[in-house]
Amino acid sequence: MPVVQIQNLWVNYGDEPVLMGVDLSIMPGEFVFLLGKTGSGKSTLLKTLYGGLSVADGEVRVAGFDLRKLKFKGKPKLRREIGMVFQDFKLLYDRSIYDNMEFVLRATGWRKKKLIAARIQEVLDGVGLATKMDRLPNQLSGGEQQKAVIARALLNHPQLIIADEPTGNLDPETSLEILQLIKDVAAKENTAVLFATHDMALLECLSAKVVRCVDGRLV
Repeated sequence: MPVVQIQNLWVNYGDEPVLMGVDLSIMPGEFVFLLGKTGSGKSTLLKTLYGGLSVADGEVRVAGFDLRKLKFKGKPKLRREIGMVFQDFKLLYDRSIYDNMEFVLRATGWRKKKLIAARIQEVLDGVGLATKMDRLPNQLSGGEQQKAVIARALLNHPQLIIADEPTGNLDPETSLEILQLIKDVAAKENTAVLFATHDMALLECLSAKVVRCVDGRLV
């Protein structure tokens, strides 16, 4: 069963349609590049998938949730199934990397200290940051901070990772490293990935499905 199943999706800003007749299917473990210029509807699609915008028409199911029927109180449950990786990191800069991870786990219902510690160790091992968990984010390089963001996205074993321009602030070599890391950790956990990017060079480094947002439609 697809992690993301979209059929004839329409999303409006006010009375103006921003997404029109969008269809998209993403299977477990599948990696999909999403391309699109500013104003193309790409950001609107990402926001819709994690429940940030209302569906005007069509069918949208994400991680088993019907977004047409999703109530406000159900959005935290949806978002536990989605790992977000942002361009600007959105880490808590007054807390260590470990504390950043612990904050997310406790906010999503984890209570047992040993289980929390074990999960944090596991995800930080996976991205190569286990020896730097006690450092503050500003003590890490940009690439290391993005690795921490990837680890944070994986904490709750999400069904889907949405990566929103995750290499936009990184140099080309680090961008390739981050792309490969997301691919590898997602494959290990059979997590689907929707990777939004402007960097056409990345597409040449990974064989994956590519969809392009053009004037509110996917091609």
